[in-house]
Amino acid sequence: MYELMWSGPVTEQLRWEVARALAGADSVADIGCGTGFMVDGLVASGVSVVGVDASKNMLRRALALGRVSSAVHCTATQVPLDSASVDAVVMTNLLHAHPEPQDVLQEAIRLLRPGGTLVLSWPADGISPARMYGIDRAHGRGIVASLAAHCARTAVGIIATFTAVGRGRRTGRGAGLQRLAQSSGLTAGAGPRVIAGCQEFLVLQHA
Repeated sequence: MYELMWSGPVTEQLRWEVARALAGADSVADIGCGTGFMVDGLVASGVSVVGVDASKNMLRRALALGRVSSAVHCTATQVPLDSASVDAVVMTNLLHAHPEPQDVLQEAIRLLRPGGTLVLSWPADGISPARMYGIDRAHGRGIVASLAAHCARTAVGIIATFTAVGRGRRTGRGAGLQRLAQSSGLTAGAGPRVIAGCQEFLVLQHA
């Protein structure tokens, strides 16, 4: 289901933006990496990528696909890596879904070296499985693949409505996440801007 949701042209465009934001970074931590979609290609270009996720199955797949150099199984608020140990941290579609976004953000800042880069993305306000289907089709994804992704997203959305995290997602998030990040001593390098009509994207720099 995860692969159905995230494979496709929209993810490719977002991944390109992530790679561009990470230009010059030698070490990256992807917190909430899943199967490593957003950092795919970095390892092949010589970047050391640590995949961090609460799912062992996701981490195993990320390693098997060569999307991460190493994997750490843990929560996003307690990452067993040294402080100031990476040039960049990536968190795509994590902060808005986590019950403790401030704690996750502080952990990411702890990991960053001075001058490091934090890359964030989250679903644009008003996005829905139906809207995502239209965006997929507009970006050239086939009907069968788009329908399969639509069904997967709908199923995940139904499950999320019965969780505290899912209920929290329905509130406004874009402005709140930006304020949260910038109130933590980070400065905006680029963004926020909307990628492919469905993902807000923000690049921040650590002092």
